[in-house]
Order: sequence, then C-alpha cells, then structure tokens
Amino acid sequence: MEKKENLKSELCKLEVEKDEIELELKRKEKNEKDRLLPEIEKYRNLILEMEKDIIKNNDTIAKENENNADLNKKIEDLEGKKETLREEHDKAMTNYIKIKDEPTRIGKGNENLKIQVNHVQNELDGEMRAQKEHEARIVHELNIKEKNQKVLQGL
Repeated sequence: MEKKENLKSELCKLEVEKDEIELELKRKEKNEKDRLLPEIEKYRNLILEMEKDIIKNNDTIAKENENNADLNKKIEDLEGKKETLREEHDKAMTNYIKIKDEPTRIGKGNENLKIQVNHVQNELDGEMRAQKEHEARIVHELNIKEKNQKVLQGL
C-alpha cells in the first residue's frame, strides 16, 4: 500500500506540476499575446493605411489620366492652331514679298515703258521729219510750179 500511496503522491505531484506547467504556459501565452497584440494592431493599422493610400493613389492616377487626356487634346488643338498659323504666316510672307517687290516690279515696268515711249517718240520724230521734208518738197514743188506759171503768164 505504501507503494500505492507513493504512486498517489507521485500522481498528485505530477498533477500539481502539470497544473503549474499549464499555468506557466498560459501565463507565457498571455504575455506573448500581450506583447504581440500591439504589434499586430500596428501592422493592421499599417495595412489599413496602405489600403487607403492605394485607393487614394488609384483616384489620383485616374485624375492624372484624365488630365493627361485633356492635355493631349489641348496639344492636338494647339498643333492644329500652329499649323493654321504657319499657313497664315506663309501666306502673309508671300504677300509681303509681293508688296515689297512691287516697287521693283513697277520700276522695271516703268523702265520698260520709258524705253517703249522713247522708242515711239523716236519713231514719231522720224515720221514728223519725214512729213516736214515731204511738206517742204511739196511746198518747193508748188513754188516751182507757181514760178513756172508766172513765167508762163509773163510770156
């Protein structure tokens, strides 16, 4: 019986030891939970903040994409205006060159007209001389005829 009691005593010791170990284990678990809970909460908060940042960043990206689309449209519009202005500039430059060169062109035209007028004047002068010579011949011939008639009448 003593053996039985020894065994019972041993069993009681073991149960007490078991209870102490379980208590120690629960205490360690609680300490570990208490130590880890703030870290877990910290990481949860970080995850929530990151999720909020992701949502905010996605919104920002969407707005930037809209802004980029608007800017691309404005760029296309400005390129169209630039092309229109380039064409207007080319037309204006062509007109400017025409206007700028107009006095030279008119001057050359005037010079050509002067040459033609001088040529015609020379031709007219030649014609007038020829006509005066012709008239002088006719007058001379008339004078000769008159003299001849007077001579004939005087005879």
